[in-house]
Amino acid sequence: MINEIQINPPVATYQNAARLSDLRRINYIFGANGTGKTTISRVIAGDQGYEHCQLVWQGGGALERMVYNRHFVDRNFNQDGPLQSVFTLGENQVEAEREIARLRPEMDKINGKISSLNIQLDGEDGQSGKRQELSNLDPSLRDKCWKQKQLHDDYFQAAFSGVVA
Repeated sequence: MINEIQINPPVATYQNAARLSDLRRINYIFGANGTGKTTISRVIAGDQGYEHCQLVWQGGGALERMVYNRHFVDRNFNQDGPLQSVFTLGENQVEAEREIARLRPEMDKINGKISSLNIQLDGEDGQSGKRQELSNLDPSLRDKCWKQKQLHDDYFQAAFSGVVA
């Protein structure tokens, strides 16, 4: 638990040293705009630029700190998506969504190629593409192969001896 917060100027709105002491397990800090609430949260969070301020811990051992301020919201709630007021939580999630946005043009290009290849396979109408051509060639090819087999049957009789057809 934090016993005391020491704010050492120059920091934001604090021109003189300030101490918050007699703290409890849960503390509610309120005040008008510009009175230093965000500065206190940044000192607790250990943000860069606030290293000269101090937290005095009960028993001398620091605990994990979790500060939910505007900086936390900006880092962890992505509001840039197509659906406003729908948020995703977590720094990793925000970074993942940025990477997805960066890769989206490449994904769209690849999806376009896939679509084009599917049209080649199945045709615009779903029945006239390369698959249908192959299907149409199959009986003809089978007939040609059968005729070749029959043409050379005499040469292969020895190879087929003992085979039941």
